[in-house]
Amino acid sequence: MPTEIELKLALDPAAMPLLLRHAALMPLKRGHARSADVSTTYFDTPGFRLQKDGVALRVRRIGKRWVQTLKGPTEPGAGLHARAEHEWPLASGGPDLALIATTPWKKLVTKVPQDGGLVPVCTTEFQRQTVELEFPDSTRAQLCVDRGEIRAPQGGRPRRAPIVEVEIELRDGDAAAPGAQLWAAAGFHQGVAPRAFGFSATLHSAPWFLRSADKGRAAARLFALRR
Repeated sequence: MPTEIELKLALDPAAMPLLLRHAALMPLKRGHARSADVSTTYFDTPGFRLQKDGVALRVRRIGKRWVQTLKGPTEPGAGLHARAEHEWPLASGGPDLALIATTPWKKLVTKVPQDGGLVPVCTTEFQRQTVELEFPDSTRAQLCVDRGEIRAPQGGRPRRAPIVEVEIELRDGDAAAPGAQLWAAAGFHQGVAPRAFGFSATLHSAPWFLRSADKGRAAARLFALRR
């Protein structure tokens, strides 16, 4: 089963311009940073059936490409988050529930229509800067720096909260290397839940970033309004 292993960090906004030039990163960078505008919509049923089953479903637009992603329950360990991840290319921005039938959560294909079907629960819009990293032991990882906002409807009006965060995703090698070597890089702190599941987690009073910067906590309070 495809598995995503990542370290999710909240970033002090003032440190963002300096992060990709930080001394801890310079010997690890492979190539130049790439930039992309990313738009993502997260889906669930009105009764949050997916959240109850511990999964998250999103449709993401990167440039002209659409990608649907289903993520399984998070299995934290040593500051990292490991979770099953399934991706499919799409022709447009609507989710394709039938694709889930090829995953261990195929029962959702039946459960979701019974619970009112899929509806958008929140969206994110951010600019992502990405750089490839290689550690001395040949472990490879991808560093992403995101800045933008999360939006969710509440009381008929859109609510917004900022995104300023860092993601280090393991590509190959030792899962401990990215955390061990970058943990103390300037201006960011470990988060306890990836953004892909942060929205539904806050519905049950689980903070989005338990030890994050103030803006991370603000986002958790914002989405808790939908309880």
